[in-house]
Amino acid sequence: MAKTDSLGIAPFDPAQYLADEASIAEFLNASIDMDDPAVLLNALSVVARARSMTQLAAASGLGRESLYKALAPGAQPRYDTVMRVLHALGVEIALRPSAAAVRKKPVSTRRTSPKTGPGVIPRAAPAKGRGGAARPAAATRSGRPAR
Repeated sequence: MAKTDSLGIAPFDPAQYLADEASIAEFLNASIDMDDPAVLLNALSVVARARSMTQLAAASGLGRESLYKALAPGAQPRYDTVMRVLHALGVEIALRPSAAAVRKKPVSTRRTSPKTGPGVIPRAAPAKGRGGAARPAAATRSGRPAR
């Protein structure tokens, strides 16, 4: 029987339920959805305990003590450290459009002009000289027009 506290409640340890990469990925995704870095850091710590901190340290190339420090509450691990831990756990980060972005009207990436409409890029008007007439084509040293 599990140990209980003074109220008779047994402690819950999610590390006991993280048996494979799919459950680890789902657990980490749920922690990311909470939008709190402390929650993600705690989730990484739980997953590290589930997988054995010593084995994870060896697989990630980090020292065991460094890994404990990086995953301690209040720590601010470097991006490189987090990525090495995720790689050693057999999971990766994948980005997807947010729900708010999907509900918005898509933004066109085509350039538009008020005179010509979407998708048409207007050409530059020919440069004009002093008298309002178009400038002659540039000449080469021999006096012939350039091609």
